[in-house]
Amino acid sequence: MRLNADRAPQLKAIVGPLTLNEMKLPLFVVLLLSVFISGCRCTKQPPPQPVGPFKVDGWKETRDAGVTFIAVLLLRKGESSENGKVGVRVTEIHEANPCCGDPSPLCDRRARIQFYRPSDGRVLCELEPSDRGNNVISCGEELGVSVIGIRGISTAEGWVLFDLRR
Repeated sequence: MRLNADRAPQLKAIVGPLTLNEMKLPLFVVLLLSVFISGCRCTKQPPPQPVGPFKVDGWKETRDAGVTFIAVLLLRKGESSENGKVGVRVTEIHEANPCCGDPSPLCDRRARIQFYRPSDGRVLCELEPSDRGNNVISCGEELGVSVIGIRGISTAEGWVLFDLRR
């Protein structure tokens, strides 16, 4: 549709100029929306930090309630530990996102953990478990380890407490 210059006065007469009072409501709505959008940031705090143990078992095989634990380790970001057959390294630690929404492992504290073969240092698999429970180790069959149980992740002190199970 093409506007005809001759019709402009007719359109102006129909629509008319907007007065200041008529502009207040749309302006108020726009202003309210912009304040609401920019001012509604999440202010929730991450969950409390866990308190670390003063002593862990290390590479010591134990049994408890029918579960065979190969090791209980506390590693900081960048640290690794091995027993000759299994090597494990913590490469990253991530804080929880308290504003994530529904409870989900993606919202929890997480640590990126590599499993490697000590004989040649080759990384066999890597996973990023949350601080909620147990995770199957995809390359565990080759290493003789099947599950990693995360017992705690401290982003404040930069450590992960976990156990390895058969």
